[in-house]
Amino acid sequence: MAGLTERLPAAYDGPVDTDHGVRIDLPKGWFLVRSSGTEPYVRLYAEHPDVDALVEELRGHVEAAVEAA
Repeated sequence: MAGLTERLPAAYDGPVDTDHGVRIDLPKGWFLVRSSGTEPYVRLYAEHPDVDALVEELRGHVEAAVEAA
């Protein structure tokens, strides 16, 4: 997940926690991107008033970061 925070737009500029992946706190929620420990997947967890829109926006950025790694 190295480089993910550099690939995110400034709109997602918030406190970053890398204890369990990449978690970024937003004004109205948060999201966490982490690789699965048991499967070849990257998981995206989010809590936000419009979580579907947030996940859709983040999908391309996360895919680009994974492909670049």
